[in-house]
Amino acid sequence: MTSPDPSSIRCPVHPERAPSKPCVNCGTFICEVCLSLTGKRAVCAACLEDGRVNPYAVGWLHREDLGIFRAWWMTVQEMLSRPSDFFDALDAESPVGDALRFAGVSVGMMMALFCGVSVLFCGGGGLAFALSGDPQTGALIAGAGIFYGFAASLSPLCILSFLVFFQHPVMLLLGGARRGFGATAQVACYSLGFYPAAAIPCFSIFFILGILAYQVIGYSRIHQEPVWKASIAVLFPLSIGGLLYLLLILWSTGVVPGFAPPL
Repeated sequence: MTSPDPSSIRCPVHPERAPSKPCVNCGTFICEVCLSLTGKRAVCAACLEDGRVNPYAVGWLHREDLGIFRAWWMTVQEMLSRPSDFFDALDAESPVGDALRFAGVSVGMMMALFCGVSVLFCGGGGLAFALSGDPQTGALIAGAGIFYGFAASLSPLCILSFLVFFQHPVMLLLGGARRGFGATAQVACYSLGFYPAAAIPCFSIFFILGILAYQVIGYSRIHQEPVWKASIAVLFPLSIGGLLYLLLILWSTGVVPGFAPPL
């Protein structure tokens, strides 16, 4: 079976024009005119009209036209469904400001969801105490719920942010951070689009692991390095942090001889 002559391939919408790129969804080749009508992204007219794929690879960069929440949601959808294409579309040399704003919206949503759940439960308990004639205890329970909501929503973020500052040096040691810390920071910020889902009770750890998995894909694509380098960069600091945490527990409890805390 012989492959078709490239010169015989034509854009389905503009047959008089030679194709430029294949559609990221179905593989149909489209010309430069179609490309300019789909946000400079290779999406054919059929996929665009059917809503099978977003016209923007990084919708967040078009938030002035789309609106903040629609742009955020389109970006999250694209990252989750086509992570390789999404991280390939990031400009490693662009400022980190846009990515930081995206991370801020993601974290804000997580805080709002978690605090809402905490206030719902703890506020209900506080109201019950207040109605029973103990308003002080009720106020303390409600305040504790709000504090717990903030702490529980921010603690995973602090851990992830801490790890990023170790992930990049590990990639440097492996010779795999050729595009600088700004590129690493962009991936870390956009991967937080997964963060609000961690507000689901009892499933937070799975979403945190999901963020780490998207970081592996993102670091590999944006730095154009093998997946094994990105995997080591993500998992090595996490392993060291887990080991130190285990040693701290052993030291504080005195379970293992030699780790007993001083009296």
